[in-house]
Amino acid sequence: MKKLPLLVLISSLFSMTFLIKAQQNTFSKVIQFSPLEGLSVDAIIPAYDNTYLLAGSAQNRGILINVDTGGNMLWNKVFSNNNPTIYPDVTFYHIIRTIDSCFLIVGSAYNPLNNHADALYIKITSNGDTIWSKTIGSPNYYSTFLYIQQTTDSGYIMTGYTRNNIAPNEKVFVAKTDFGGNVQWTKNLEAGNNSNIGYSVKQTPDNYFIVTGLMESLNPVAIDAFLLKLLPTGDISWSKKINFTSPKYCFGKDFVITSNGFLLYLNTNGDNTIVKTDFSGNVLWTKTFDQYAGAILNLSSTQKIHSTSDNNYIFTSGDEVAGGLSKIDSAGNLHWTKWLHLAAVDVLESNNKEYLIVGNGPMASVKTSKSFGLQIGIIQTDSMGNSQDCVTPYTAVLINDSAISYPTIFNSFSEGVEKTIHPIIDSVILEYYVGCVTMGSGVGETGMKNHSYVFPNPSTGIFTFANPKTVKAHIIIYDVMGMHILDSNISDQQFEIDLSDHPNGIYFYKMIYSNNTIVQGKLIMTN
Repeated sequence: MKKLPLLVLISSLFSMTFLIKAQQNTFSKVIQFSPLEGLSVDAIIPAYDNTYLLAGSAQNRGILINVDTGGNMLWNKVFSNNNPTIYPDVTFYHIIRTIDSCFLIVGSAYNPLNNHADALYIKITSNGDTIWSKTIGSPNYYSTFLYIQQTTDSGYIMTGYTRNNIAPNEKVFVAKTDFGGNVQWTKNLEAGNNSNIGYSVKQTPDNYFIVTGLMESLNPVAIDAFLLKLLPTGDISWSKKINFTSPKYCFGKDFVITSNGFLLYLNTNGDNTIVKTDFSGNVLWTKTFDQYAGAILNLSSTQKIHSTSDNNYIFTSGDEVAGGLSKIDSAGNLHWTKWLHLAAVDVLESNNKEYLIVGNGPMASVKTSKSFGLQIGIIQTDSMGNSQDCVTPYTAVLINDSAISYPTIFNSFSEGVEKTIHPIIDSVILEYYVGCVTMGSGVGETGMKNHSYVFPNPSTGIFTFANPKTVKAHIIIYDVMGMHILDSNISDQQFEIDLSDHPNGIYFYKMIYSNNTIVQGKLIMTN
């Protein structure tokens, strides 16, 4: 075999690296109803045809949205159970790919017999067609699943919580089914005297199960993360709670199984913490960063941590106040951290080493009685977490602290009956635009009030903006491909934008005011 000169090899490697970086694509898209109504996302998964599936909620119904590699919508399906509007009907929290090239979604669905929700799991084909739909519920509890994993026997392990008005109000809920979704066992687990919630569950190399989440007690108040190891039968092998030498509010969002233990992703007093334990749950080291991690007791908080192709880890954080994206190595050292202009819930790595983040908006001061958002944001960054819009670099500070774990006692009992349901499946009309989710200081319960008025719209090319605000603003005009065609500062209360040199079609504008309010909209140009 002919050997290449060293200079040629170096040149070739440089060219390949440059080509990969040059081919990386970044974008920021927003999906919403018009007018604005409840819409949120909780998970994203690669599909089998080089597209992605988003799972979440739309107007109290579960929604699946299929998008291409540019974040453009291809189709959507909504799932409902025909319930009274006083209760959330169907909610989706997590979705996985299955070994038979299908998908399984978990969440909750309204049960009219019990007048509350049961934990839901639905299997669909790659085209979104339903194979089967089931719930596990009890007359005594509201139940929901937040996380699912397929097991080595082709079945499924799921966790979330059950809730009623008897303390402790929430109990960790874990269920194991076979490949067909038939229940093999269920467990309700409680340690804290107020709330106990499972946020993540995974099967270990020895075919046991590890669950993490939070356990909360009152009088005195204590919120601890926990690690719980279950036998293949669902019985408890061991259980430990995790907190700090100076106690904090602390709960386990997610974890990954490594070659020598567990890497836990925790929310601690609103900071992000990575804790490494051995396979017995003993803490080996702790890294805490001051990147904002979101509300401590958001019961549906489903942010996750994932391994990357370069043997590192990536995770999202945040709520409606702020969002973040962080990358660490296997020792918990921070590679970089970014602020995100959305309430990030999940991230995945693309085939081209980009990072695709999904989350919710508007940001800040959302005046709505529901926990759902109003918009879905999709941001794709390059391999370093950078993107043209909606992403800001941030230097996180390492906080000197140490987590400790010690044994705790969980009570366990079985309850829950499997039921086959037949949800109503439909689709909704959604719109999307290029840009960031909206700043929500002006968002009310019925939607978002637009602070800028455009006329005529549609127009043959000249659009007049009537801007009642007295603060200065910056306006950006995008085309449908996300390319900037105008970028300018403005201070007049009325001004014109001339797009007559551009083709007919749909354009998008974003006005960024000096008080950090952002107003976005759509322009239509016709002959």
